[in-house]
Amino acid sequence: MLLVAGVALGASAAPAFAHAALESTVPVQGALLEESPPLIDLRFSEPISVSAESVRIIAASGETVKTVPPTGVPGSPGIMRQRVPVLDNGTYVVTWRIVSADAHPVRGAFTFSVGEVSSGGAGKNIANDFLSGGTTHRSVDIAYAVVRGLVYLAMAILIGGLFASIFVWRQALEHKRVRRLLWASWSALLSLTVVAFGLQGSYAAGANLSGMFDPSLWSNTWSTRIGTVLSIRILLVLALLPSMLLIKKPERKGWWAPLTVVLLIGIAMTPGLGGHASVGSQSWIAMFADAIHVLAMSAWMGGLILLVVLATSGHTEEALESMPIWSRVATLSVLLVTLTGVARGYRELGGLSDILGSTYGRLLSLKVGLVLVALLLATLARDAVQRRWELDPEELAAADEEREALLSAGEKPPKRRGHSLVPDETGVSALTYVLPEATARRRLLRSVFAEVSILVFVIGVTAVLVNTAPAQSAQSGPWAATLEVGKLLADVNVSPARTGANEVHLTLNAPGGGPAQVLDVAVEFSLPSADIAPIDVEMRSAGIAHYTSVGFTPPVAGDWTMTLKVLVDPITEESATATVPSR
Repeated sequence: MLLVAGVALGASAAPAFAHAALESTVPVQGALLEESPPLIDLRFSEPISVSAESVRIIAASGETVKTVPPTGVPGSPGIMRQRVPVLDNGTYVVTWRIVSADAHPVRGAFTFSVGEVSSGGAGKNIANDFLSGGTTHRSVDIAYAVVRGLVYLAMAILIGGLFASIFVWRQALEHKRVRRLLWASWSALLSLTVVAFGLQGSYAAGANLSGMFDPSLWSNTWSTRIGTVLSIRILLVLALLPSMLLIKKPERKGWWAPLTVVLLIGIAMTPGLGGHASVGSQSWIAMFADAIHVLAMSAWMGGLILLVVLATSGHTEEALESMPIWSRVATLSVLLVTLTGVARGYRELGGLSDILGSTYGRLLSLKVGLVLVALLLATLARDAVQRRWELDPEELAAADEEREALLSAGEKPPKRRGHSLVPDETGVSALTYVLPEATARRRLLRSVFAEVSILVFVIGVTAVLVNTAPAQSAQSGPWAATLEVGKLLADVNVSPARTGANEVHLTLNAPGGGPAQVLDVAVEFSLPSADIAPIDVEMRSAGIAHYTSVGFTPPVAGDWTMTLKVLVDPITEESATATVPSR
């Protein structure tokens, strides 16, 4: 049932890129209304989670207007609706804070006026004060990143350790240190996921660390997509308890291994269900690839850690006996990690320029670099396995005997050659190819210890990466800016700032903060890089000092140059330009 719930959650994945972006509002930014609006609607680029504190309406005096909690709109998961009581004349600020489908908080503010504009620009000052603070509390950011990294580490050890115990080192569960490792990872994953549930409430609400103990924030988290995913993970980990209780018993039931594997796969699906993979085009494929990525990474790292535990607890021979099997499992895991990682990077990067031109791209490059170092170390470990434990026993025994005979005679064995040579194909004797057991063991364990250390850093980078908007997300979504046009201020919004149909909203404000009275406005867009001459955009009045476009359709993606011209009086024209990225 839990897996079915996860699949159902995946089916509702949003067809947009994280994070959610505000596309439009009703009333629009800067609107001057003749009477109080009954509703305020905010439309976002993807489905969102709404809580009781998602919208606040603040009067120019600084007082918060009492309202009922906002709600979603049935059939339109990207719209948030706030019912509004009758407002007095004046300017009001609407502040909003929502959680996007990939669990990240997004916020903003806009102003509108009823009857008249309040003097002194009070509304804009309140909005600027709201937006000047951080989206999240710094201490919560740090704590959440640490907890997320520890969750991934515990998940890797639990999934990889149990997989390796089932398919590679089948006697490993008979050893106390192995069982302690698995119990510690199970307990850590359960407790840290509970902590993550509490931190998500503070993270989404912009509260400090004490907010994780606030029941009202728990309720907000429970109603969000990430809250559902974390709850599913907790239940899956608890469902694994019967399997954990049987790991000490050699006579485990026949259902133990299949049930354990199914539950571990379900746990591996949860990061994708609540992260970047769950939103965007082809989200089903992305979530499948994410689950494979988590499983492969866990099999790689968890198996390495299990190998280290066996080798350092007096069971080295047992660990080495199954090295050929483990070597093949690790090779397959590395291949799957590489393929799914490339697929995820291609999906979430907007282009080659974003590899080093965006925070997400730089973090991803760092992660790739660390994985390449781990692969180099894995190659050294693989070499030791090939040159000792994958050889024919008779050939191995003959090489050892020859080496012992030379040493007994006081002679030095010939120097070992390159790590990819095969004796019977190159003419190199077995003695020059086969590694002495002590040398092979030392080389293998050193490589494995270093490999595990690098992979721990990879998990740390991943914990930061999942909290960073993908480059395509950073590029997509509405574009908004405030331009200086002579002495006037122009609030401009282009939505959705992508190829195809777009809307341009323009609000002109006088120096004192009220609406600016002008004779005419003109907007044009050009794309010099593609030799596209200026395209005139027809603008119509939509209220006092507010204008909207008619039928603006950028034909190609690119960094368009927008030119705004304002006829202030019969002889005075002011202008301003801005670059508007369209993807």
